Parts: sequence; structure tokens; C-alpha cells
Amino acid sequence: MRRGLWFGLLIIPAALVQMVWANSMAIYGARPNFIILLISLEAMFCSANGGSILGFSGGLIYAIIAAPSNSGFGSLVVSGSVVGFCIGWLDNRIFRDNILLAMSLAGAGSLLFEVLFFLLAPQPHLNRWITHVWLTPIYNSILAIPMFFLIRRVYGSGVKI
Repeated sequence: MRRGLWFGLLIIPAALVQMVWANSMAIYGARPNFIILLISLEAMFCSANGGSILGFSGGLIYAIIAAPSNSGFGSLVVSGSVVGFCIGWLDNRIFRDNILLAMSLAGAGSLLFEVLFFLLAPQPHLNRWITHVWLTPIYNSILAIPMFFLIRRVYGSGVKI
């Protein structure tokens, strides 16, 4: 229970980093999504229920800080929940101590989040979205390397929530 609380509380610093530095870290229009990156990596160490709770809370916080006006709030929450659930569902099916898997899941989680958000709350500028939708998962996959080792160091490889 205590580890689950810590996993949930780590989303707050990720949200602060997202608000402060994400825009200044843009490369070719792609910005890292620290909240979804953290959800993806933490959900590797959770069950499907734990992952969906993490995804819900991360999606809620992300929606509070980044939802477009008059649309998208619920879509961000649902997208985060689905990402957390899907990665958490892999609970007994994956070897958790693999950096390549962590990079793959961070990229896949980011891509799933972006696609679900777009399907649930279509945004204007489809061409720009298609161009940038591939860059954020690549960016998050690269950022997954230090984050994975940090999470694994703090919580160990055998953590299960």
C-alpha cells in the first residue's frame, strides 16, 4: 500500500516538470510527456488495477494542467487510464527488469495515449498531429532510460502493487 501511494505521489513532481520544462525541451515540435512516461514505467511494476489507478490519477492531473478549453478533459483521463491498464495487464506476462522493454512500453504507452486522445476528442490540424504523433513516443522512449533506472533503484525490480 505504501509503495502504491509513493507511485501515485510521484505523478505530482512529474506534472511540475511537465509544466515547467516540457515546452522548452521541444525538438521539432515534439515535447516530452513526463506524466505519461511515468505512468508507463510505473505500470510495469503494477497489476492491471494498480496501473489503471495510476493512469487515472496521472490522466486527471494531466487534464487539469493541459486540457484544451471546452474539450478533452475526460478524454485525457480515459486515455491515461487505458494506458495504465494495458501496461499493468502485462503484469505476469513480462520480464520487468529489461531496459529495452521499458523503452518500448514507454513509447507504446505514449503513442496509445496520443491516439486515444485524438480519437476521443478530435483536434484541429490533423497534418500537424500526424507529423508530431511519432516524435513524442520516440522522445519518451529515450527519456525512459534514466527514469527506469531511477524507479527500479528506488523500488526494486520485484515491486508489485
